[in-house]
Amino acid sequence: MLLHYYRTLPNFGDALNPWLWNRLLPGRFSPDDNIVFLGIGTILQANVPDASRYLVLGAGSGYGALPTVDSRWEFHAVRGPLTAAALHLPREAAVTDAAYLLRLTELPPARTGKPIGFMPHWRSLRRIPWRAICEFAGLRFINPFAPVEHVLAELRGCDRLVTEAMHGAIVADLLRVPWVPVRLGDHFLDFKWRDWLAAMELDCSAIPLQPMDPWTEHRPTDGLRMRASRQAVNLVGYYVRSGPLAVQLRTLRKRIETRAQPVFLSSDSVLQDRVDTLERRLEAVRLAVPAESALRNEAAS
Repeated sequence: MLLHYYRTLPNFGDALNPWLWNRLLPGRFSPDDNIVFLGIGTILQANVPDASRYLVLGAGSGYGALPTVDSRWEFHAVRGPLTAAALHLPREAAVTDAAYLLRLTELPPARTGKPIGFMPHWRSLRRIPWRAICEFAGLRFINPFAPVEHVLAELRGCDRLVTEAMHGAIVADLLRVPWVPVRLGDHFLDFKWRDWLAAMELDCSAIPLQPMDPWTEHRPTDGLRMRASRQAVNLVGYYVRSGPLAVQLRTLRKRIETRAQPVFLSSDSVLQDRVDTLERRLEAVRLAVPAESALRNEAAS
């Protein structure tokens, strides 16, 4: 199978794909197969690679046009009921995000550090000095561009998590680390959050953070002059806006410490039900696409 996920800037949620699936579905992936596997991410889009067969286990929709679903598609699970409804799938197709299958793997040991973590969305990381802001606010900065094992170890070391990244909340939830969602900018996609929250029988709203306008993202195609101008605009944004943002996060951290701020966690029973269901659906994928070694043994016999 071809493992399909967002590769342009592989942040934590997307980078979980090769880390997790090569452990749970070993010997089944190759770069040129005509079967496409869609696991973690908001990747149910019209621009999926052309293939003769698609296997979906936990992916969601929300970005761009939807794919044309036909007989080539096998939906073992999708992220939530909003994705299922958008694709006209039966309600039982909505399970939860496939990242919950991390419960079946051996995770790295916890890293020591500040007890309350902060994980930004990767898009805002590119334009906001979160490390310095977290240091001022007394929060553990968790970089979504760090290696998967590093991020998992940081999350395991937290007592609670403030997160702009949905997969920060998802992994905290499966680790039983209470979390608080925050949002900053239009990269916070409400649809995918509501899709996942509905699947886990949760209802909450993200806390709006102090905006950091003016800002502008760096792009790989920028020349030196354009890069310098973008840096100048971001420097202005940093001095004008980062102070109030840091104060807001420090206040939020104190509210969490004193239990004045509600934190969120799915119930143990819902979590176990979703993991059990995903595990059964995972086994169906294993049967649908045997490992390469199993195929060789079958051919030899």
